[in-house]
Amino acid sequence: MAVALRATATGTDWEFYVRRAVPVSDDTDSDDLEEVLALSPIDLPPPATLPRRNLACFYSEYSMRVPDGSTSRVPQHMIVRDHTCCKSHRLSPKPVHDSAVYVPHAVDIVVLAARDAEGDQQYGWYVRWRENPTLLERVPYGSAECLWAAIRKDNFMKTSSLNESFVDSYFSNSQLDFDTLVSIRLQATQQRYEQLMPAATNRKRLRDDTCSSQALYEQSKPASPAHASRKGHCTICLDEDVEVHVPSCCGQNAAACHGCRLKLRHICPVCERKRLNAAYQCLSCNSIVTLKDYGMPCATCNKSSLCIGCYKDLGQCVDCDVVRCQRR
Repeated sequence: MAVALRATATGTDWEFYVRRAVPVSDDTDSDDLEEVLALSPIDLPPPATLPRRNLACFYSEYSMRVPDGSTSRVPQHMIVRDHTCCKSHRLSPKPVHDSAVYVPHAVDIVVLAARDAEGDQQYGWYVRWRENPTLLERVPYGSAECLWAAIRKDNFMKTSSLNESFVDSYFSNSQLDFDTLVSIRLQATQQRYEQLMPAATNRKRLRDDTCSSQALYEQSKPASPAHASRKGHCTICLDEDVEVHVPSCCGQNAAACHGCRLKLRHICPVCERKRLNAAYQCLSCNSIVTLKDYGMPCATCNKSSLCIGCYKDLGQCVDCDVVRCQRR
């Protein structure tokens, strides 16, 4: 069963993604939006040192059944709401199947998130029972419909995140097969996780994955013009008599030492200052971030186009994403 896709907007793919992530209000300057559109898709080297990602804690204690009948572990980042993890919470026994529709309490709902072919987050409601507390089971449509109706009628419960933020895809996108979407996401994530995990003999000694990106950095295309190295004064940190890189565009006025140049991602601090202050869009989650949070490598192709959060979650760029690449 294929994942249902919604109609796409006109215009280039890049403009479509940015305009979805940066909604234009009446008082928004259109020139500012065009600046974001122009500056986002640039080829930057990754940071000199990538942020930590703890692969030992990547997966939660939960698992779920996928359409082929097998079970798959659920990553931590896919769980966006879970009040049942509190020690004081008591799980309910699994109801006996009969003609009556069982309606779970809102506090029993665990919400999973997965991005669709448009890059939008879609949500699904799950419950876990006392008999098997680590297994998440999808809330049937009838039960979810009754629960959502009860939430909207109650003056207190209607402010719940189930009604305001994490509406089940049953109601927010009825054309989407969320079960199939989650299954694809879990399988793809598992493959990337196994590639990055150390060998089984070393798993007991697993530590935080602190990765140097020097190899990626050497392979990346510099974003600034050619430069020459010599002893001099760094215009960024103001250190004197250090090895500095002098770009051909602005010369000594933009001279930077090796450490500062890595922080600037090869961007000239004089003539390319606009790039330093620009907003960049992550090609995985569509978030708009600053330069310091942008340019992390894709888990598949190593293209420097992700934000820090997606890098820690083993995210992929839109070209490598098995779901989103179907729309392109």
